[in-house]
Amino acid sequence: AHGNAFDFVMAMDNVGFMEAVERLARDAGLSMPERDPQAEVRLEANQRLFNALEAAQDCFAQALRSAEGARARAYLDRRGIPEADWARFGLGWAPAGSSWLRDRLTQAGHRLEDLLAAGLVKQPDDGRAPFDFYRGRLMFAVTDTRGRTVSFGARTLDPDGTPKYLNGPETAVFNKGRNLYRYAEARPMARDRQLLVAEGYVDVIALERAGWPAVAPLGTALTEEQLLLAWKAHRRPVICLDGDTAGLRAAGRALERALPLVSAERSVGCAILPQGQDPDDLLRAKGRAGMQEVLDAALPVGAFLVRMEADREPLTSAEARAGLRKLLRQQVARVTDPDLQAELKAEVGERVR
Repeated sequence: AHGNAFDFVMAMDNVGFMEAVERLARDAGLSMPERDPQAEVRLEANQRLFNALEAAQDCFAQALRSAEGARARAYLDRRGIPEADWARFGLGWAPAGSSWLRDRLTQAGHRLEDLLAAGLVKQPDDGRAPFDFYRGRLMFAVTDTRGRTVSFGARTLDPDGTPKYLNGPETAVFNKGRNLYRYAEARPMARDRQLLVAEGYVDVIALERAGWPAVAPLGTALTEEQLLLAWKAHRRPVICLDGDTAGLRAAGRALERALPLVSAERSVGCAILPQGQDPDDLLRAKGRAGMQEVLDAALPVGAFLVRMEADREPLTSAEARAGLRKLLRQQVARVTDPDLQAELKAEVGERVR
């Protein structure tokens, strides 16, 4: 098992979080602050949301194995995700009915206001009855750093369905910019293996099944908070996005966001996949060896910075080359670690020459 001192006491002594805090404080000779009634109300409300989200995941998992989930099962089979892994990755199916989940959860005793607050049910503006937020979609459970279900990602299986991926709304227990898909599972794996940052849920699943700890942002560009979270797991995660123009552009944005934060102790690598392939495609085509070859060729910060800026326009004129030097100086100047900035200046200058 993994966790901290509080988790240990909660598991060993079968007590709640607050009692675990009180016991450890007493053992350490520390006084507990006075209980905040409002904080306790918030904790109780959040626990109801966790309970509702966990129950929703169970419902989606059951639907995946029912007659209603046949289409989703066929899709998972095509993507090479066997039934033995469905529970491991929190996969499920949300039937198309507008009140399928709402009815099941309210009948099980969950309050409608909690389902609304958890992002499972949505209240329309025109006064109609609340309806299920997820309908007719393959479901991916999203957990927090403690492994608790806090939201879902949902993929349409309709070729004309939009959006392709639907991400849960922000709630009291979920902030999409501060969470990473599969982080709780990837962090312990990353103690002795490279952490990969992919783009989509299926890519993360494919990489994890192949033995790599992997995470993905949740419908947003990689944020500073997500980078800091990734660095808690590994000092040099590799950004491993789709090998097309959009994927390279996304990797470039991630690098720009990382530049003020990188240092001698923490950095990022950028793995460039073959044109038109994502990690799942590459693993299917060339297996672990093909993926490892791409990772071995991952570019460090300086090399990717030069490639990203040099690709903006042909360097066929003095003006274009001078513009490249200026852009690179500006980018390197954003690195706040003085030692790393000095090294990058020298490396980038050499690469430009």
